[in-house]
Amino acid sequence: MSYLNFFRQINYQAKILLLLIFDFFLISISSFLTEIIYLGYLPRLADALFLYIFIYVIFYSFFSYFFKVYKLLNRFFGIYYLQNVFLVISLASVSLFLFKFIFDFRYLNLNFIILQGLILLILITSSRVFIQKLYFHNTEKNQNKVNTIIFGAGSEGINLYRSLKINSNYNFVAFIDEDINKIARFADDLQVYSISGIKSLKKKYNISKCFLCIPSASSLKLKEITQILDSNKIEIIELKKNEINSYNLPIEINSNNRIEDLTYVENFIENKTALVTGAAGSIGQEICTQLKNLNAKKIYCLDSNEYSLAKLKKKIESLKLTNFEYVLLDLTNNDLLKNFFNSKQIDIVFHAAAHKHVDIVEENIGYSCRNNLKSIMNVLETCYSSNIKNFVFVSTDKAVRPTNVMGLTKRCGELITYYYSQKNKSNNYCSVRFGNVIGSSGSLLEILKKQVYDGGPITLTDKKATRYFMTISDAVSLVLKSTSLKKNGKIFVLNMGNPINIYQLIKSFLKENKLNERNVSDLDIKNSVEIKIIGLRKGEKLHEELFYDENYEKCDDMIFSENIDKKYSKINLEKFEKELNYLIESNSNIDIKKFLQTFVNL
Repeated sequence: MSYLNFFRQINYQAKILLLLIFDFFLISISSFLTEIIYLGYLPRLADALFLYIFIYVIFYSFFSYFFKVYKLLNRFFGIYYLQNVFLVISLASVSLFLFKFIFDFRYLNLNFIILQGLILLILITSSRVFIQKLYFHNTEKNQNKVNTIIFGAGSEGINLYRSLKINSNYNFVAFIDEDINKIARFADDLQVYSISGIKSLKKKYNISKCFLCIPSASSLKLKEITQILDSNKIEIIELKKNEINSYNLPIEINSNNRIEDLTYVENFIENKTALVTGAAGSIGQEICTQLKNLNAKKIYCLDSNEYSLAKLKKKIESLKLTNFEYVLLDLTNNDLLKNFFNSKQIDIVFHAAAHKHVDIVEENIGYSCRNNLKSIMNVLETCYSSNIKNFVFVSTDKAVRPTNVMGLTKRCGELITYYYSQKNKSNNYCSVRFGNVIGSSGSLLEILKKQVYDGGPITLTDKKATRYFMTISDAVSLVLKSTSLKKNGKIFVLNMGNPINIYQLIKSFLKENKLNERNVSDLDIKNSVEIKIIGLRKGEKLHEELFYDENYEKCDDMIFSENIDKKYSKINLEKFEKELNYLIESNSNIDIKKFLQTFVNL
């Protein structure tokens, strides 16, 4: 076992303790070096110096805890991490200087404190960079990585590099860009070269692949770049961008509530085998990707749609990600599901499979209920009987006081998850609930962009309608973090701030993209789109909610948890399933809806 694997195997608290001891050692070294520089000679170790170090350690530990320095992942050391370390050292230094007015001794001299703080900042920064390089070196060692360049040192190229540099089979060598202000500089830790440098890079590093990350490039420019890369026998991997997605989102949507700290999650997920149901959907795909970034041992991607699963497989393989297995399976078939579970060793299940489009579900009640409810009952029963300790159900804000069938099935899913959580209270079975997910299939924002792209009209139910919004990344961060919170039977909700008025959002969207709202009588206005009020559709609400009542708890600044009435731990699930099956077979849509409404309002 290598030393890196040893540190991966030890628990989170032990890692923190080792890092704290190491930083206390650096505080001691920096204090001693400062005394040598300050005095100009090598002094003997005085008691006063040890007292100074002791006081500094206390202040440093306090501010490190406050700024969560030891919760940040060392291998992702960057500006944000450095900023926090700088703040901790600065505040510790200021506190020491103020402490001087209470206890006066020579080491609390301002010049001494400033110099010691600078030396400590250099030592800590160097140590973190060393840890990061050590991690990447050991991760890349013995892997057959492909030397690759990225054309485009803009935000898209940099984001791609950050997401793939750890867990992929690409060895990124350089950025290529035509912006003279970027050439010869560094983007992250890669140097930016001009387009004329491709030939020398090919010769020096045997470059075989290139990611094209230049969404604003014209077709003529793309052709020119393609010819250059082809002439150097470099394969092109183009990140295609549909024109529909090129619209700018309004500031209300761009300002998200990202869950930054996933350290606890990584320590929980690392080396575990995960199953993601509905893996080919928008949320499922993001869960799979983030699980890989958190070093999951194996990820089973399960879906009942062969075409979508094939697309997912192609996408993951194109990114050179490994340890994925693709499972084509209908979750309503309990025998096949049990056979699958019995043949695998699964540690955690993320259940994202469901029919989610409100209007489609409303028009196909029997089939949708069979899919949504039979699936979760089968998965939960199999998890329970297979002694799987961790399960997460992906729910929605439409489950709160539901007025449509989709919301009713999701609320039933929350209650059934709670029922199984109480059968064995040592398990970690929970639900997560969030609002409209930007970028997911069928989300309000995707429909809006499509309608604008088609020239309108933009359809709006009511000018007073409001919705909660979050990005796919935020939604999945909540799903993943819920596993590490270990609050069995809870429903977790992300703090999404205030709901956004849809009409004002549409107007902001048009303004952001230099478009106007078209008046019906002014059909000749250029760059304008009509907004058409169509009224609330069947099952839709004017305003969505996140909680049933005020009975919720604050887990941290970004996450709340809601309790479920204990009476749902004693439901007769076998009777519920039997009656539901009878109603579905009878094709009685009205009776199915009434039955579900009765269940969620026991």
